[in-house]
Amino acid sequence: MEAISHAGTCLGILSTDGILIAAEKRNVHKLLDDTVLAEKIYRLSENITCTVAGITADANILINHLRW
Repeated sequence: MEAISHAGTCLGILSTDGILIAAEKRNVHKLLDDTVLAEKIYRLSENITCTVAGITADANILINHLRW
């Protein structure tokens, strides 16, 4: 639960003209390199996109599983 409390915000808005997807990249650990922040928005297929919050390594496992 501590990891998710430090996670950035993810947001998706659906309108009649399209979809807006946004994700905040937040570095809360002093030892992490600011220039190598991981992606937070993933395209799973031609018509499916998702955003992730929390630990990026966990998200990568889930994203790879969803792409299969």
